[in-house]
Amino acid sequence: MYMRKLLIGCAALVLPAAFVRGQLAIVQAQQSVGLANNADLFQSQVDLNTQIQNLQAQQLIIDQDKTDLLTLLTLRPDSVIQVEDTILVDRGLSLPKIMGGVQTANPDIIAAIEQITINKYIGKQVAAQWYPSLVTNVGYNYSRTANSQGFSLLNLNYGPYVALGLFGIPCC
Repeated sequence: MYMRKLLIGCAALVLPAAFVRGQLAIVQAQQSVGLANNADLFQSQVDLNTQIQNLQAQQLIIDQDKTDLLTLLTLRPDSVIQVEDTILVDRGLSLPKIMGGVQTANPDIIAAIEQITINKYIGKQVAAQWYPSLVTNVGYNYSRTANSQGFSLLNLNYGPYVALGLFGIPCC
């Protein structure tokens, strides 16, 4: 219905453009016999250019709306389509088949489904922070320091270490 209104608006702009072309031809004929001046001719040309510009602006709106429609249908925006104002209903459609096709073909829905999965994992991660956690740290240290003067000329530390930490326990 929207496209039909745009096409009617476009057709409504064609008639004034034809009328202004006729006025321009009349003014040119009057000027050729000396009954019109240049101001009338220039005004007729400006009027014709305004009508042509309005017609082109309306055609641009129609083309942009067709591109938006193709984008929403996940088709290539430069595809050629003919928009009809009547809709033929396919009686063999079933909701599960359509829903299955939508969930596998529409990138916006695929992204939304993935975002739901990510949000579930984020929720689990936040909920896990309420539980106590045990952190272990195991390693081996080796440190050797040699000085030429002083109380400790050679300091040598080495050996394994183990650290345990318990976090998230309420203190009160």
